[in-house]
Amino acid sequence: MERFFGLLTEKALKRGLHTSIPELRRAILDYVEVHNERSKPLVWSKSADAILESVRRFGQRTMDVSRRRAASASGGWRFTVEDIRKKPRLQGLVVRY
Repeated sequence: MERFFGLLTEKALKRGLHTSIPELRRAILDYVEVHNERSKPLVWSKSADAILESVRRFGQRTMDVSRRRAASASGGWRFTVEDIRKKPRLQGLVVRY
């Protein structure tokens, strides 16, 4: 839905000069009419399990950043051995316990 409204704004409203509500309404309805004539059914490209796994990974990254910020506020960045193994650019850092 958000993408549709983004396209509506970009293609029909953003550069238009609408001097009245009826003109604006007409521009919206014209766009919807053309859009519906050319519409295609939405085809999911990922399974529900793949989407949920992606959401889980995002949540994990968010929690990791939150923990690191909390550690930073309490005396500096603290990386674990696992962090260093995962990110070669961290190799050479001293790991504090």
